[in-house]
Amino acid sequence: MRFRIFISHCLLVATVGVCGNAKVLAQNDCESCSLDERARIATVRGRLLDADRLLSRSLAVRPRASTAYNLALVKQSRGELLAARGLFQALLAGEYEPLPENRRILVRARLTEVTAELPALVVSFTGNTQATVRIDGRASGGVFPGERLTLRLDPGAHSVHVSTPDGGLREMSIRLSARERRTVSVSIEGPSDSSPSSDTASNRRRPRRIALLVAAGVLLAGATATLVLTLRRDEFPAPPDSFVGSVGALASF
Repeated sequence: MRFRIFISHCLLVATVGVCGNAKVLAQNDCESCSLDERARIATVRGRLLDADRLLSRSLAVRPRASTAYNLALVKQSRGELLAARGLFQALLAGEYEPLPENRRILVRARLTEVTAELPALVVSFTGNTQATVRIDGRASGGVFPGERLTLRLDPGAHSVHVSTPDGGLREMSIRLSARERRTVSVSIEGPSDSSPSSDTASNRRRPRRIALLVAAGVLLAGATATLVLTLRRDEFPAPPDSFVGSVGALASF
């Protein structure tokens, strides 16, 4: 009798657990579908940043292949090619759910397209010791003297820092276009190379600095608003023309 009561109790607990899980899954599905629909509307209206945020929330609530695919399309359209490539690769790896062959073909085509659009930065290094390369403040790899480091980056503006353990440092700012391959040569021979300390070099730069300051003052006086708008556009560069319209397949995966 006690055994029967025990079995009945176990079945009751299991039933309640399954029903509870089913209820949570149903709620997540409902919330995810709502977020996906709002993202679709935002995309139609051209609000890709809102669509990105909504689809990211949806993917966190209920990881689904369709949501991941649409999020990748939005990121591709916004110029976030590395993030889009990562999502397409995750889809092909089956991280969300197994894909039928027809959808795998579609994802492979998108992955090939995104990979082809990624610009490449090649750092050619000359020095006495290994150097560390940081892009936009993040460590991106090391490079030995006489060697090259190739990095795939998103289109747009980037800061490049190359440093050595003995204190040598080189810094530069670059702007890459889609499909561009740029090579930069960096030479760090010792700690003294971290900053220009030569009085001769300083004197050579002084007339140029004065001329630049005068020109900047003239431009600033007459075109302040234009400069502000230009800076804002640089901070949020428009996606390449080849990406326009690529989100037309949103919610069709």
